[in-house]
Amino acid sequence: MSLRLWSVLLGGMLCAGARAEVPAPQSCEQLYMAVDYALLQQAGLDDGPLLQGLSRRSGLALQPQPASKAARVDFAEGVLDLWVGMDKASARQLNGRLLEPALWQEQLLLWVRAGELASLKHWPQLDGLRGGYWPEQENTGVLQSIQGQVRLEDLRRQDDPVAAVKALLVGEIDYFMAYARADRPALLQELKAGRIEALHQPAQTRTYHLAISQQSACKDEALVARLERALQLRRK
Repeated sequence: MSLRLWSVLLGGMLCAGARAEVPAPQSCEQLYMAVDYALLQQAGLDDGPLLQGLSRRSGLALQPQPASKAARVDFAEGVLDLWVGMDKASARQLNGRLLEPALWQEQLLLWVRAGELASLKHWPQLDGLRGGYWPEQENTGVLQSIQGQVRLEDLRRQDDPVAAVKALLVGEIDYFMAYARADRPALLQELKAGRIEALHQPAQTRTYHLAISQQSACKDEALVARLERALQLRRK
C-alpha cells in the first residue's frame, strides 16, 4: 500500500472517530432562560403564571434561572437561550433578538408640584429649572436618554425617589423624572394627596421583551414563530 493511500485511509479513520465523539445536539424542546425577577415585580407581573403560560402555549419546557452578570455572559454566548425582561439597549449589548409583542412597557414621566405648570399636555421649557435625579437613574442610563430634553448640569442628586419627592415638595428642586410603574410606591402617597402630578406626554417609553440569543443553537425562524405565537395568545 502506498504511503499516500495509507495517509488518506488514516485521515478518514480519525475523522470518523472524531464524528463519533461529538455529542448529540441538545433537544430544542427544552430551553434555558434568564428571568429578571426584580423587573417583573416592579412591573406588577407574577413570574409564575407568566412563565407557566409561555411554556404551556408554546409547548416548550422552559428552565428559568435568575438574571445576573454571569447570566448576561451566558446569554450573549448562547449558553442561555432566552431572557425574560430585556429592553432594546440590552439586546444590542448582548446580541439578543427581541420577540414581539412586548411583555410590558413603562413610561418615564416628568413630575412636578401640583399646579406648577399651566399645561401638563406638552413639554415645558426646562432650561433654568432645577431637576432631580438619583444614582440608580445614572447607572441604568436614564440620564443619558433624556439629554435632548433637559440640561444635565441643572440636575441635583438625590438619594432615592423618596428623597426626590421630599425635595420637590419643599422647593429644593422643580421637577424630577420617574417611571410610573417602577417608582410608583415612592410617589403614591403624594399623588393621592394631590400634591404632585405628572406630564401626560412621556419623556420615554421603554418596552421589555422575551428575547432569544442570536448565538443559541436552537434559534431558527420556526422556534421564533412558535414563541411569538405564544406571546400573542397571552395578550388575548
